[in-house]
Amino acid sequence: MKLERVALLLLRLYVGYLFLTAGWQKWTADPSFTTGEALGTFLNKCLTDATPGTISAALIQSYYLPHVKLLAWFVVLGELGVGAALLTGTATRIACAAGIVMNSSFFLATNGSFASFDNNAFFILIQLVLLTTAAGRFFGVDYFLSKKFSNNYLW
Repeated sequence: MKLERVALLLLRLYVGYLFLTAGWQKWTADPSFTTGEALGTFLNKCLTDATPGTISAALIQSYYLPHVKLLAWFVVLGELGVGAALLTGTATRIACAAGIVMNSSFFLATNGSFASFDNNAFFILIQLVLLTTAAGRFFGVDYFLSKKFSNNYLW
């Protein structure tokens, strides 16, 4: 039992670190990202690569590009929040659900495929495991939250 918990802890810390560093890089090293410029360029490239009429093309055209500035801030703050929550083990299930939504959006925007290796699909699967196993209860704040609020399944 303990070995499984250690493996979940390592997965949680790994995914949390990657989310936090990705968000921090966009926040500090790439000022064009928070203005929406870099994300808009990326999405336009994804749109040219996408097959017309697919979910990816429809999402990029009708939702992502018209709201690119707001979406850029959601990406940065979401990556920072999910990363911090996973690293500390705080509200791990909520953080994983938010991470799954973000990785699903990235997966669809890049026209990802489960048939070949895709980082976003890989992280979706890892976060599903973390979400279903209460991974924050081992060396995380969720342990204390689950003791205080024992009737709540979120911890």
